[in-house]
Amino acid sequence: MFEHIEKFEYVFDHIHEAVCITDNDGVVVVWSTGSEKLYGVEKQEIIGKKLRNLFPQALLLKVLKTKKAVENVLHSPRKGSYVNMSAAPLFYKDRMIGAVATDRDLSEAVKLTTDLSVARQKLDFFEMKMNKINENRYVFDNIIGTSEAIKRCTDIAAQIAKNKISVLITGESGTGKEVFARAIHKASERKGDFVAINCSAVPEALFESEMFGYEEGSFTGASSKGRTGKIELAHNGTLFLDEIGDMPLYMQAKLLRVLQEKQISKVGGNKTKDIDIRIISATNQDLGYMVENKSFRKDLYYRLNAVMLKLPALSRRKEDIPDFIMHFLTEFCIENNMNIPSIDRAAMDILCSYSWPGNIREIKNVTEHLAIFAKGSHIALDNLPSYITSDSPYEEDVFPQDSVSKDAVTDVLMDWEGDDPKEENNISEAMDLKEIVRHAEINAIKKAMKATGDNKYRAARLLNIPRSTLYYKLGYYGIESDNIHKPD
Repeated sequence: MFEHIEKFEYVFDHIHEAVCITDNDGVVVVWSTGSEKLYGVEKQEIIGKKLRNLFPQALLLKVLKTKKAVENVLHSPRKGSYVNMSAAPLFYKDRMIGAVATDRDLSEAVKLTTDLSVARQKLDFFEMKMNKINENRYVFDNIIGTSEAIKRCTDIAAQIAKNKISVLITGESGTGKEVFARAIHKASERKGDFVAINCSAVPEALFESEMFGYEEGSFTGASSKGRTGKIELAHNGTLFLDEIGDMPLYMQAKLLRVLQEKQISKVGGNKTKDIDIRIISATNQDLGYMVENKSFRKDLYYRLNAVMLKLPALSRRKEDIPDFIMHFLTEFCIENNMNIPSIDRAAMDILCSYSWPGNIREIKNVTEHLAIFAKGSHIALDNLPSYITSDSPYEEDVFPQDSVSKDAVTDVLMDWEGDDPKEENNISEAMDLKEIVRHAEINAIKKAMKATGDNKYRAARLLNIPRSTLYYKLGYYGIESDNIHKPD
């Protein structure tokens, strides 16, 4: 039977697997080129010889003895080498005449798998460390600000953190709603993850599958493996619903049902799963008004609003502005390997007087702008963005009862006209228009500051110029006062 085997050796030598064929006595009759490469044994060294002499533990020997096939056995013939082996007896006219084995070298695949496993373990380790670092960032002690307004919010959040009660965080965009939500989750010590979803960023058609997940093949375009929804991912943890006011009405009803029954089922599935989640939601909209206009469900509103935490705008906590500026300035400079610059008093005063409509998010962006455009290690007035130093409207609510009397204006003019005639003569003799304007501005500013008791807000109104312009000119002319008030 094996006398014509050489006719097939060309085929055996050109297939990927290593091929070995023996007769009934275990004598090797075929040893392919693949076998030579895999085991390092040349054909002339093994053909015509007993397989047992070179490979006493060979799988073929077992097959010859049991007359039963063996498939997909992983074997390591030498250190660092891995082989997938299959062997079967050969029968001709109901009589066993030998056995054949095909071996596939898996050494490279096993090495890659091992390397991947090690890499995965390292990744999991670093991910755990990074999550720990990120979690530690969001603790109440790290919330920036010492104002009474923010202290009240922090105290309330810390008091409710360990309870499972739902929290609704309101406030203008950029006031730090997610920071508070994460800090509440961290302090709650819940075992699960903090899972956030921005309700304004999810297309309405995909909202249900995003929240609940879906079974494989549930709809056109669905993943063949299905998907886990945000609610399930937050099991034993916290689900943060940002921009909750933008959640579609049909999803509001489904969410309410989940909160009542504490169960979910995936899109396209029939099985239900118990869930344990805490809901923290956030919005910059007036949900009470939306309830009245029937654009938000009343029952869900009261379910989410067990405790309302209203974060103040930055314009209501101006004493915290320097802390934010220095925090973001230091953070940005360290990240970008830059020296941390100092800030002019005049520049800081203007930053503190600005209204910051974008709140903390805006102050972070402006601070990065300042770090980039600082002159050496110094931030001056001309480094500030133009829209901050431009003729912005006054903040009338700072001094709602304040006004500048005509008598004060008259006093300034009278003082100006009668002040230092010698200096006026010198200016007249010089006939230098720039110097005349300079001295006139300096004298006008000094008199206005004197008339208003060094109150920059009142002085700017008396001079009929924007407060930012007054700050600029105070710095430009180097005008100082012995009675400077805190930033207006």
